[in-house]
Amino acid sequence: MPEWGKHGQETPFNELHILTADSGFYSGFSKSVAIPSKILVSALIVWTMAVPETAAAVLNALNGAILKRFVTWYICAAAGFFLLCILLAVVRFTDMLKLGRPMTSRNSRGPP
Repeated sequence: MPEWGKHGQETPFNELHILTADSGFYSGFSKSVAIPSKILVSALIVWTMAVPETAAAVLNALNGAILKRFVTWYICAAAGFFLLCILLAVVRFTDMLKLGRPMTSRNSRGPP
């Protein structure tokens, strides 16, 4: 259930409660994400080293299928990001935008 703040608006996600390891190699990381990811990547590496011809054929076919399905979206997204960068570089208003938290002094780098 979302938490509701003043005026009936949903409060933003300031803190997500994610179970992380308290100590050891995975300190500060979620073991349920890190360990399966390492196993999957390790299996992929072992597979490509054991049977490189088969792996190359399968991965090239997968890459072709992904590109065939999403090529239009990819081109549109890349063009949109490019045009946004050009727009932000050309429009005079963008030099007044301040991103991030306000800093105490001009030379302060703020919290790490």
